[in-house]
Amino acid sequence: MKASEHKKRSAAFTLIEVMVAVAILAFTATAALRLVILAQDGLIEAKKRQKLLEEACFLQTEIRLGRAEASGGSGDIEWSTAEKKADFFGEDFGRLDFDESGDVKSRTAGEAVAWRELTVRRKDGSKIVLCLPAQTDDSGKGGTETQGGSKNTDKNKSQLLSYKNFIQV
Repeated sequence: MKASEHKKRSAAFTLIEVMVAVAILAFTATAALRLVILAQDGLIEAKKRQKLLEEACFLQTEIRLGRAEASGGSGDIEWSTAEKKADFFGEDFGRLDFDESGDVKSRTAGEAVAWRELTVRRKDGSKIVLCLPAQTDDSGKGGTETQGGSKNTDKNKSQLLSYKNFIQV
């Protein structure tokens, strides 16, 4: 009879084994739950970014068509535009260097390419920056200013406009 009692005991789990199994299951369930929560937070953040991008693209179109002001606000978003210039034809052709504030640093003299930055901010602190073509003279006589302050001719103006399209987002 002693042999049959020993056989019954070895077929069952001890209390310690069951407790270890439950602890492992609890840790696994907690880790899985955290992953689900992180995934949901990431999805919510991605949806917010996508909505901000859509609003910024809409504003970009409205500003380019002249149906929206260059700066303003509506609901929980505010936007502003800033004229920017960079030396495009110099020894560092095509290179843009930025300072701590995000502005383009001045470099050697050359033809400057100009654009407008559209900054769209949401009241929750998120923001996005898109590039617009620089405003041009409607008179057709003005041209675009170079870094040295002189005016480019109309011939160079069409060349600069093609470079402006290159930097658009």
